This record gives sequence, C-alpha cells and structure tokens, in this order.
Amino acid sequence: MDAQGKDLQNFAKKLGKNVRELRYEDSIAQARESGGRPLPNWMQPNAAASMVTTANDYARFVAAAMKNAELRKPHVTMRTGKDWMLGWGLGWGIERTGGREYLWQWGDNSGYKNVVFGEPASGSGVFVFTNGDAGQAIYDRVVRHVTRHDHPALLWI
Repeated sequence: MDAQGKDLQNFAKKLGKNVRELRYEDSIAQARESGGRPLPNWMQPNAAASMVTTANDYARFVAAAMKNAELRKPHVTMRTGKDWMLGWGLGWGIERTGGREYLWQWGDNSGYKNVVFGEPASGSGVFVFTNGDAGQAIYDRVVRHVTRHDHPALLWI
C-alpha cells in the first residue's frame, strides 16, 4: 500500500470508521489535514460536471450502459429526417441513422467539451474528453473518423 493509502487508513481509524465508510466530507477533511486540496481541486461535486474517472473505467461504464435496452427506448423524439431520428431516452441521446443505432451524450462546460457515442448492436463506442473550449471541433472529427459517417447528433449539439 502506498503512503497515501496508509494516510487514508490512519485518518479513518482516527474517526473511528472503516475506509469504506468515509464520505466526501471526510475526504475533504483528510486532504486539508494533510496539507492537500480535495479532488477535483476547484469544484464541489456536481453530477453534471465533476466526474473524475479513468479511460478504462469509463469504457466499462459505457459498455454496461449499452447493454441496457431501456436506455434505447426514446421518450422524446427531437428531430427526424428521411432515414434518421434523434430522440432522448433515459439520460442518453438516441440516434438512428443509416440502419444503425447509437447512444450518445455530451458535455459542454467552460474549458471542457466531451462526447461519447456507443453502438449497442456492435458493442463498440468512442468517447473524447477535451480540456478546451474548442474541443467540439476535435471530437466531431474523431467520432466521424472512428464511425466512418456523419452523425445528426453532432449537428444538433
């Protein structure tokens, strides 16, 4: 175990808790006590803007989400065309185009532009996280390159 892990165990013991019982407030107190700043360093938790993850963990999350058939049921149809549809399901955008279906979601916060597209039928997906306000120009190109076609959702966002 590294020094940071031992520090966390000692802090939990000092509070009379098991490490698994620690909450966000406890991690803030431990970080401050040890002279550090809690992560993320500049914001409070916010479901729409404060995710901290790894590429591997996020890929596992997307793969699991694509297996949930309930997410692919449109509750709202936003736009339709001759051979395409954009809808909104349970927290995910739904795009049907060219005989294919994608789940998608995007993030548009100051300094961060992100997108994820997953194709449930193939189990494949792509996500692009950027740390710049011009990130949409990058993720648009990456998604088009990986999937080999345009996406109506990218025009919508």
